Amino acid sequence: MHQTDASESVRAFEERRKCCATSLICASGIANMRFIEAIVKRKIAYMIGGAHFREARMNSLAQAELEWINRTKRLLKAELKRADIGYEELARRLTEMGLPETTSSVTNKLSRGSFQATFLLATLKAIGKQNLNLEEV
Repeated sequence: MHQTDASESVRAFEERRKCCATSLICASGIANMRFIEAIVKRKIAYMIGGAHFREARMNSLAQAELEWINRTKRLLKAELKRADIGYEELARRLTEMGLPETTSSVTNKLSRGSFQATFLLATLKAIGKQNLNLEEV
């Protein structure tokens, strides 16, 4: 049997399966067809309602996360400003601490606002910040 024969056989089987399913639905009568339509409509309505719920929940989670990203970004930038340390100096200090960073990588992380907690803690250590008041956040 050639490979083309096998794929033709699979296609023929699928066609027979579709025909059997169609004939079963037709044979079962109009009442069953209405029942099937009602089930399908309910299923679709359920799926759409669930999608709206998940989407609304995801939007609220995304908004909350975005708010915390902005708070963290503002906090770290304010601490750098208070310490009078620029991005280039911060990158140099982090590299000396064993965390190789470049000026552009620091710039990207701080403008993006999403970075690992290790970067946040290392940055605070690099600028000499011993205590952090979370009421400012």
